[in-house]
Amino acid sequence: MLLSRPVLALAGLLSSTALAAPQYLETVYLVNCGNSFSEMDYYAEGHSSFDGSWPNDQCRMSGSGTTWWEGVARSCNFGSTTFTSHIDSDASSKPAHSIVGWGKNKYHEYSCRKEDNYRLLYTKNGAECRSIYYCTWQV
Repeated sequence: MLLSRPVLALAGLLSSTALAAPQYLETVYLVNCGNSFSEMDYYAEGHSSFDGSWPNDQCRMSGSGTTWWEGVARSCNFGSTTFTSHIDSDASSKPAHSIVGWGKNKYHEYSCRKEDNYRLLYTKNGAECRSIYYCTWQV
């Protein structure tokens, strides 16, 4: 069967857009791992956190047990870059995906949102690490 050039061009366009990978924003997750510890996890732009993959970088919060994220600024160092978040004190009462705070580093300012049902990101040292809040930068 012979197809015309416009049909072939359209078929090529459809296959390239239909198979394109989803776009994931650069994101910092504020994570509690069971009742054991907390981290800030960095996922670079294009890196999915929806398939159980490890973050590009992790920063463990100081202290024992999990971190109380709300009502206070928290900072963690990813190499030479410090990320600071501030989650509103009433954030836990807000609907999922609502903007409940801010984050920043030397490159960007971020909007932080409440996660939906504490989504499981991965398991580490036997503890389920779940996103409590996630921060994406504003273009």
